[in-house]
Amino acid sequence: HREHRPVRARRQTRGYVLRSFMARHRLGVAMTLAVLLLVVVAVVSALGLAARSREYAGRTERLLDEVTEMFSSADPYAPSPKTTTVAEAVDRATDRFLKEQSSDPQFQARMLVNLAEMQRRSESHERMLALLQRAGELADAGGGDDPQLRSRIALGQIDALFQLGRYDEAITALDQSAVRFIGADRVLAARIRGDVLSEQGHLDAALQILREVSADMSELPVLERAEVLNSLAIVYSRQRNFAAELASYREAEALLDPALQKHQPALLRLRGNAASALASLGHPAEAADLFVALNTEVVAKLGRDHPMAAKVAANTAVMLQGV
Repeated sequence: HREHRPVRARRQTRGYVLRSFMARHRLGVAMTLAVLLLVVVAVVSALGLAARSREYAGRTERLLDEVTEMFSSADPYAPSPKTTTVAEAVDRATDRFLKEQSSDPQFQARMLVNLAEMQRRSESHERMLALLQRAGELADAGGGDDPQLRSRIALGQIDALFQLGRYDEAITALDQSAVRFIGADRVLAARIRGDVLSEQGHLDAALQILREVSADMSELPVLERAEVLNSLAIVYSRQRNFAAELASYREAEALLDPALQKHQPALLRLRGNAASALASLGHPAEAADLFVALNTEVVAKLGRDHPMAAKVAANTAVMLQGV
C-alpha cells in the first residue's frame, strides 16, 4: 500500500477488527481491563464478606438460643420454675452437646470448647476432657480450616490430661501437637510442659522452662500470666526456696483485679498458696490467720460445694493445729 502497489484486502472479521483496535489503543485497553478486574475482585470480596457475616450472625443467634436453653428451667414465668445453678446448667448443656448431632460441626465444636472452659473452672477435668475430645472430632469432621480453634482444642486436651495426673500422655500429646499451636498457645504449651516436669520431679528442667516462659508473657492474658507465676512458685516450693515461692505468689496476685468475678478463683488460690509459703518460712500464726479469713471468703464467693472450699478448709484445720 505504501509503495502504491496493488494490495489484497483482508477480510474484515470481528477478530481482525478487535485486534486492530487493541493494537492502536493498547494503553486504554489495558486501563479498562484493570478497572474491570478491580470491579470483579471487589464484587467477589463483598459477596464473600456478606456470606461470612450471615454465617456469623446465624451462629451468634444460635449461641444466644443455646444459652437461653441452658437456663430455661429457671424461667420465672414457667409453670414450675426451678432454682438452677450455673454448674447444673453447664452439666445439662454438656450432656446435651456431647450427644447431639449438629448440622454445623464447627459451631458445635466452638460451643464444646466454651463448655470445657466452664468445666475447667469448676475443676471437672474428666468432663472437660470429654468435651474437648468431642470438639476435636467435630472440628476434623466439619472440614473447616480454623487453626485457632484446633490449637485451643489441642491445648485444652493436654491441660485436662495434666490436671488428671496423666503426665506421660500429656507429654506425648505435647510432642504430637506442637505444630498445631499458634500464638499464645505455644507459650501456654511450654508452661504445661514445665508443670508436667515439675510433677515428675524434674525440677531443674521445669524451672528453666518456666523461667523462660515468665520472661516472655507479653502475648498472654492476665489470668494466664498469673498461672505461669503460680507454676513457677510451686517449683520454688519443691526446691525449698520458700522466699522465692512467696515472691512469685505475690507477683501473680498483684496482676489480678479483685473487682473482676473471673479473677476470683485464681486470687483465692494464690492467697491460699501464699499462706502456705508463709508457714514454710516460719510464720505459722500469720498463715493460720490468713487461712481462717480465706476459708470465709471462699465459701462466700464460690460456695461450699466448690472443690476449693474443701481444700481451704482442710489447710485451715492443719494450720490451726500447728499454732
